[in-house]
Amino acid sequence: MLTLLAASLASLCPQDPAPADLVVRGRVFTSDLETPRAESLAIRGDTIVAVGARAEVDVFVGPETRVVDAGEASVVPGFNDAHCHFTVGYGMKYDVDLTRAESLEEILAILREHVAQNPDDDIIQGGGWDLADMPGDAFPTRQMLDEVVGERKVLLWSEGPHAIWASSAAFEEAGIDAETEDTPYRVYERDPESGEPSGVIRGSGLLFLFGFMPRPDLNVFRAGFARGMEEAPRLGVTTVQEPVSSFLMGYVAKQYDAGNLTVRFHVWGSFFREYGGGAERHLKTAERYARGDWVTFGALKGGVDGMPGLRTASMLEPYADDPSTSGMFTFDLDAVAEDLKAANDAGVPVTLHASGDAGVRACLDAIAALDAEKRLRHRIEHAFVVDPADVKRFAELGVVASVQPGFLCTELAKNRYYDRRFGEARRANVLPLRSLLDAGCILAFGTDFSLTPLNPMVGLYGAVARQSLDGAPAGGWVPDERITLEEAVRAYTYGSAYAEGAEDRKGRLLPGMLADVVVLSEDIFAIGHQRLRQVEVVTTIVGGKIVFEAGR
Repeated sequence: MLTLLAASLASLCPQDPAPADLVVRGRVFTSDLETPRAESLAIRGDTIVAVGARAEVDVFVGPETRVVDAGEASVVPGFNDAHCHFTVGYGMKYDVDLTRAESLEEILAILREHVAQNPDDDIIQGGGWDLADMPGDAFPTRQMLDEVVGERKVLLWSEGPHAIWASSAAFEEAGIDAETEDTPYRVYERDPESGEPSGVIRGSGLLFLFGFMPRPDLNVFRAGFARGMEEAPRLGVTTVQEPVSSFLMGYVAKQYDAGNLTVRFHVWGSFFREYGGGAERHLKTAERYARGDWVTFGALKGGVDGMPGLRTASMLEPYADDPSTSGMFTFDLDAVAEDLKAANDAGVPVTLHASGDAGVRACLDAIAALDAEKRLRHRIEHAFVVDPADVKRFAELGVVASVQPGFLCTELAKNRYYDRRFGEARRANVLPLRSLLDAGCILAFGTDFSLTPLNPMVGLYGAVARQSLDGAPAGGWVPDERITLEEAVRAYTYGSAYAEGAEDRKGRLLPGMLADVVVLSEDIFAIGHQRLRQVEVVTTIVGGKIVFEAGR
């Protein structure tokens, strides 16, 4: 076996090597299809210079070379989170964090405690409530908040910016009342008798409805960002991809200049011109803030619908648990197609948020309408539900499916929430990972942090087990759509690098690639998938530098 491995990788090892700065030994999984396995790799500077059998790579060991020996444990490329909200997730501090709450009673208890401890606060902001935790899957009301917070203005987000639950004082301050009309892209939940807004708003443009949201405390932001710089390497995350504002772009660039980054950033600008975005502005921002391989600029972020938890993901057929709605489009599809073409013509790829099968189809249709010879590598984010007729179109159009398999762990834990929303007939259409891969689609894995944990092991487990973190249901949920662990790791490394157009620089452990390497606590390919949840990171290397070592 050793002889065959050495022969297959001989071309990856130069004949007269100079000593390496770092050599890593272990059960190396390269994420490369042609040479997926190795025993050792050598790093010089920020680049991998050799990969192969241990005997082949040991010639790179000199008197100053540091050797990291993983023994029988796995060595994999650094995990690349293809979709997260890292800077906001770590840097923004809400007054109340509702992510740990699992019922309306727990949410109100958290609010009650905050009011008792902060009696002078007249504005309270928070996030993390989930419709699946509400009694009867019914939207909560402003009166529920008023009983706890009195006349305070309260804004509570759900599933990112896709819904707001607000108090009566907040509605009054914003001038939203019974006369305020719904738009095609925004819905005000209403009291059935009075027609007054009952407390929840769903759709797009919600950030612009309330002008009194407090700005983030810069000191809190700095501390949170610094915490992220510690936690990401501890989890083996070496690249994060996220949409950020101009302020955040500048902050990340300054952190690089100060030598404080331990993770690479690939950032997206705003796709929508009406929000001050577009390709021209994005390119100018990139020119100002890009920092080599550490801070790169790629796609423009857009979208067409909401989220399934709020029944705002646009569906081809009505929701199984509410036949009165098929969800909604949150932006005008003609405008989306127009802006997509403008970005494509300017040479900037687009990543489009689409959760429901109708949203996915609308995005694929818009991409298909582009000139095939000029079509760039575009992406669809989330793709929670994909109609079988559209699966093969991802590969045909060269569209990357940027998905978050960790949702299979978290949402399955909520009373089989996907079953309730989509019913038996569409179960197999929810995150159809196996079908997409078999059709030739490139998968890129992420987390949508902080909606699911940043820990890649959660996503890997979701993809290969399709179970909640407590192991339900037995045998997996729609087990035919499970993928192998090798495929899942490749999606979290090579696939994510491919999604950002950097597959020639990272995502695989090959000579010439950036030395982003993770040493795990076990050989993950030799253990059962149930043990994935206990696997930890031992060492994380970014650009040839060790940025995390367990126990140090």
